[in-house]
Amino acid sequence: MKWARARIFRIALALMVGAAAIFALSGPYRPPSGISSAPIAPRSLAYLAAGQGALDAQKLDDAIDAFESALVADPRNAAAHVGLARAAMARSLPGKALTHTRRAREIAADDRAALAVEAEAYVARGAFGRARANLARLLTLCDGDVCPEASIVQAAIHRAGERTVMRREEVLSQPVIEPLSPPNR
Repeated sequence: MKWARARIFRIALALMVGAAAIFALSGPYRPPSGISSAPIAPRSLAYLAAGQGALDAQKLDDAIDAFESALVADPRNAAAHVGLARAAMARSLPGKALTHTRRAREIAADDRAALAVEAEAYVARGAFGRARANLARLLTLCDGDVCPEASIVQAAIHRAGERTVMRREEVLSQPVIEPLSPPNR
């Protein structure tokens, strides 16, 4: 009996060492570059739909949970990143929104929804030049078609106006007001 356990232990140890050697020799894991041709997992799409419904109902915590679950189910789901970016914008977190739109654009570079939310985040941060660059890219992608994303970005730029944030040169060119001198007593 004692010999049987020792033998099983040696066999299991040999199998684990063999598996570790195969894993080590196979090299580091590298995700496939570019967009995979495989469709997005159905479970991820179901979570995406649930997240979109929660976002439309202004239930931001539920929406974020659903979008994150969609990404766990399938990390290639660019629309889930866009949904997380929209939830971040609803919470007035443009930096977090930019993080998610960048991830979405790594998956799908010409995602019009990601470009639009990214431009809105740039507007919220006062980066109007970058927002206009995204708008130009959107108009190029739309190529004369009706483009609701471009209209949303144009409206965001127009609403914010360019004078909400002053450039460094404008601040430095402002005259400095001298403090009042104390009254003579």
